[in-house]
Amino acid sequence: MPMDAWCDTLDAEQIDAFYEAGVLKLRVPVAEQARPHKIAISGGSDRKEPDS
Repeated sequence: MPMDAWCDTLDAEQIDAFYEAGVLKLRVPVAEQARPHKIAISGGSDRKEPDS
């Protein structure tokens, strides 16, 4: 995956790194626009019940 593809999915302003007990820990959050969204779908008035 090209590096520029990551630019739209990561929140570069919120990247955090710290060193603790000999381990380097990184926190790289996902950008809000890259998070999954729910879309409401309403049914039409001409909806039919399935035949049994």
